[in-house]
Amino acid sequence: MSNIARPEFRSELATIESQQFEEFIAELWELDGWETQVTGVVEENAIDVIAVKNELIQRKEVIQIKQVEPDKLVTPSAVSNCNSSRHYQQNADSSILITNTGFSDDAEILADNLNVKTVSGEGLYEHLIESNRFDYFYEYI
Repeated sequence: MSNIARPEFRSELATIESQQFEEFIAELWELDGWETQVTGVVEENAIDVIAVKNELIQRKEVIQIKQVEPDKLVTPSAVSNCNSSRHYQQNADSSILITNTGFSDDAEILADNLNVKTVSGEGLYEHLIESNRFDYFYEYI
């Protein structure tokens, strides 16, 4: 299948259910060689996906997915919560916060300060274009 237009992608991403969004993210990480586990925890600030990669050294990433209304941005409190969640997962090397929209300027600054990696809906779109993986997105919408 071919790529979809950016506005259509944003619209589809806004309507995807939480469980499907988590599974989609886990699959993207798996395609890049990670072993993933969708936690299935429905708490607001819980880890949604755990990704582990065993190469020369083992790396473990905890991923939190924050879905917000299409006209809203992720706030610093979500970044802080994501950072805290890393400390509850043994041997986690990094935390990643993924959203369907974007991040406020203050949230981006805090993420940089706390070393929380951020991925916006726009970043997901760009990744799908660069990796030619829109077919996987279509499975979830």
